[in-house]
Amino acid sequence: MSAPGIPQRSLTISEVATAMNVVTSTLRFYEREGLIRPLARRGGRRVYAPTSSPGRR
Repeated sequence: MSAPGIPQRSLTISEVATAMNVVTSTLRFYEREGLIRPLARRGGRRVYAPTSSPGRR
């Protein structure tokens, strides 16, 4: 069961980084620049929607 407000299928920062073939620090940079935004933090970790990645339409 997922936490309230977090979709059943959310991705960790590691999963997004792997899918985009980048390191996690790149995603943190994108986040600081406002290009992506995590849905929430679960246990102190970022979780993303499957459509969060920059350039994805």
